[in-house]
Amino acid sequence: MNYFKADYARFGHYDKPTMGYPLLFFPDETTRSVWNNHAFAMDIVPYFSRNAGKLDRRRIIQEANSDPAILSHHAMIEDIIREVKPSVIHLNGSHAIEVFEKLGWTEEPLERLGELGRKYGLRAGFATIGDVKI
Repeated sequence: MNYFKADYARFGHYDKPTMGYPLLFFPDETTRSVWNNHAFAMDIVPYFSRNAGKLDRRRIIQEANSDPAILSHHAMIEDIIREVKPSVIHLNGSHAIEVFEKLGWTEEPLERLGELGRKYGLRAGFATIGDVKI
């Protein structure tokens, strides 16, 4: 719950994709304070790696609906989503986006957001996790 307040928080992964959050939703805050005050971090892929580029993306996506660790992890995520009822989920990285879609949490693939989508890979869309629509 305090990831973004800890010394080990890796803001390099979060600063660029969230440049618009203060402007659009939190005008009195910075990209860092948005994370500190309104977010908590969870991995959608439960295999931590300092270099996610070394993870076998195709295998992770292929096994998203069958790997016991991934299934248990996603059941936990669904429980947290049901309890918290967030208004936004921010997925960081293409592994997370593709697994999220593979799990059927989106009815349609997430769409690239114009110039931000081309420049930073930002995508948006709607998801249903359990009985929560986001």
